[in-house]
Parts: sequence; C-alpha cells; structure tokens
Amino acid sequence: MKYMGTNRLTLACGVIGLAGCVAVVLGDIVAALWVRDVGMVADTISNLAAGRNAWLMDTGLVLLSVGMIAVAGGLLQIRLDGWRWTLAALILGFMAVIVLGIALYDEHGDGDGAGGDTVHIRLVYALGLSFTFVPLLTARGLKAVDPRLEIASYAIAAVWFVLGPFLFAVPTGWDGLYERLVAAVLTVWLAGASWFLVKRSATDRSQ
Repeated sequence: MKYMGTNRLTLACGVIGLAGCVAVVLGDIVAALWVRDVGMVADTISNLAAGRNAWLMDTGLVLLSVGMIAVAGGLLQIRLDGWRWTLAALILGFMAVIVLGIALYDEHGDGDGAGGDTVHIRLVYALGLSFTFVPLLTARGLKAVDPRLEIASYAIAAVWFVLGPFLFAVPTGWDGLYERLVAAVLTVWLAGASWFLVKRSATDRSQ
C-alpha cells in the first residue's frame, strides 16, 4: 500500500509520540519523588498536578498532549483504512486538547469546587469516553498489516472499557495505583502507535 506524506514527517510524528509517553511517565515519577508527602499508591496523578510543584506533572501532561497530536498527524498520513481511521485520528487530536485542559486548568479535583462535579472530573470522563473508540476504529486497518495488531487493539479497548468506569469507585487508599494502571493502558497504546509510525516510515523508505 502506498503511504501518504513524507517518510521523515511520519518518523518525526512517531518519535514525538514516544517522547510524550516518556515525558508523562517521568513527570509522574519525578513529581512523586519531589513531593515527599505524596505516594503513588494512595495519591492520584491529579494530586501531583495540584499545588506548588504542579508544574512537574503538568509539564509531563503537556508533552503527552503534544505526543498525541503528533501521532494523530502520523495516522492521518498513512491512512490504512477509510473513515474509521480518519475518525480515530481526529478523536486522538481531541483527546490531546482534553489532556492539555487537564494540565493547564487550575481545578484538579481537589474538592474545592462547588458541588463536586468539577471541570477536572468532566475532562477525565471525556478523555475516558473518547479513548474507548480509538483502538476500535483503528483495528480493521491494522489487520491488513498484522492480524495480531487487530487483536491487540480490541484487547486494549476491552481492558480500557472494563477498568475505566471503576476509577472513581476505588477506595482512596488505592486510587492512585488504580489510576496509574488505567493511565498505563492509554500510554501503552500511544507508545505502540508511535512505534508503529516509526517502523512504517522505515519500511516505506526501504521500498
């Protein structure tokens, strides 16, 4: 299949996507180590994204957002499927905006907002719902490359669909660990999509 766009641009999108994944993981670890009274098991990522040292986690989230935009652009270049593939890329771009909002908006679900239905919670819900469709929409296009990629896409969508709704029901002593488990599903998918772009760009150059 002939790929659209330049190989270098596709490669750059993949590399930026990988960098975004690394940045958000490092941001989480460094922020947790920096803020001594915050633990990665009992305290959520949102706790690290609030307070005086919020810039550490926020920086990781902003770079993750940039990585998402890059991967979305890379997916639009290769277009292994029709409208499904395009829609998945557009949703991923929308997710990048949501992550950016989570990083930059002052309310991080600290309980200081009116009511309890905070902007932060709404953004998290929107992110969770949006990502559900991305691996589902890309699965058919990936089947032509490798049937295992199709199976992996459906598996990731299933795991996300099962784990996501319980995020706000987990006891506070464990919600940090559970949130990181759920976030890892998204991060693994994005890293996989980024690596896929890197590999496809190399394959196209060799042809």
